[in-house]
Amino acid sequence: MPGWIPGIEIWGVLVINELRDFSTTEGPGGAANEGAMPKPTLTALLTTLFLLVATSTAQATTPVQVATIPVAVAGRETAATLDLSPTSDLSSQEAQMLAGAISQMSGRNVSLGRVQATGSMRPYFDENSVLLLEATPFAELKVGDVVTFYDAKRKTQLVHRLVEKHGNVFYARGDHNKRMDSVYVTPETYRRRLVGVVYSKPDVSRGGIRVATSTMPVNTAGLN
Repeated sequence: MPGWIPGIEIWGVLVINELRDFSTTEGPGGAANEGAMPKPTLTALLTTLFLLVATSTAQATTPVQVATIPVAVAGRETAATLDLSPTSDLSSQEAQMLAGAISQMSGRNVSLGRVQATGSMRPYFDENSVLLLEATPFAELKVGDVVTFYDAKRKTQLVHRLVEKHGNVFYARGDHNKRMDSVYVTPETYRRRLVGVVYSKPDVSRGGIRVATSTMPVNTAGLN
């Protein structure tokens, strides 16, 4: 077995047992154990371990192979990158064309949309994503679905995830938000359900939302 030194497991168990026996000179309640051996000195323990490893190494029939696991200092996930959304090599226009082709091929009532740069649904999607929104009956919605619905207080549409259901209304929340929305999703406020996402290259110059439709327009001032 690569990286295994013959006999080291056996010696390791013996060393652990010895350390366990020497670990204390007192019994329950602080009483001294009769015949307990004194604690070995650190020098003695290190010397014993060195001799055991040296002996096992000398008995090895094959060279010891040490696997090196690189530690990624850069490029790993951090608090700053945890909420980033996926991207692709598609331009904004190409992503919209692909999403439009998908909606056309489906033969269903599917509209396309983009969200504003609020970040409320990161890391699932952000303003660089093209959303495919289907006209699904309210009765078919389930907790976990991502839907668009009208917020009368903000006078805009939101696209958030349904997280709870109480009676005939849903509570919704953005994946990146800590609090649930202050408005319910009802049969009257519900608009569409998310059925797909097409990612594109980040486009910092784009602001707001542009909506393209395949069969039915989405009357919206913005998706947040």
